[in-house]
Amino acid sequence: MTTQAIASVLKNIIGKPCWNVKQGYGSFITFEFGEPSLEIDEPIKRKGILSRLIVVRGEWHLWIYCCDWKIFQNGQYIADSESEDRLIEQALNYLDGQKPVSIEIEPTNDSCSFQFDLGGLLETTSGDYEPLTNEWLLFDPSGFVLCYRNYGCYSYHPSNSSDESAIWKKIDNKITVPDGII
Repeated sequence: MTTQAIASVLKNIIGKPCWNVKQGYGSFITFEFGEPSLEIDEPIKRKGILSRLIVVRGEWHLWIYCCDWKIFQNGQYIADSESEDRLIEQALNYLDGQKPVSIEIEPTNDSCSFQFDLGGLLETTSGDYEPLTNEWLLFDPSGFVLCYRNYGCYSYHPSNSSDESAIWKKIDNKITVPDGII
């Protein structure tokens, strides 16, 4: 996969409203894009009681994973990955329903930015995470995942395979979607 191919994967969420934007474990955040569908797990027994987990997912699922991040609305700082949960929830509520209009990957300073149509901005950086850590992952409808790692590396591989078996490549130039490579 070339860096142009990265842009072609990312462009699929440009102009699609994000929904069900929420905080996961710690500072992880997730976004859904596209048509919703149900993921229905097989029943499992917990404490002697059968239960089934059902999750609503979008065609595209963006997981902001192990990175430092900041959220702005109309140029005003709202929250970051170290903020209190109530501030993070407020920031995510601002982003929920907005459409990404541009995504930039800047490997020279290891940063990414997701600009939204109603003034939202999400910025990510690697922070103090280990060198081989995924900053974010974009799961697509074909069953593949585009992973961006700190220090400007990426992989596009089946989402049911391990990161260790994936082929990782370095991004040499800034990528701007929808405009391409700079």
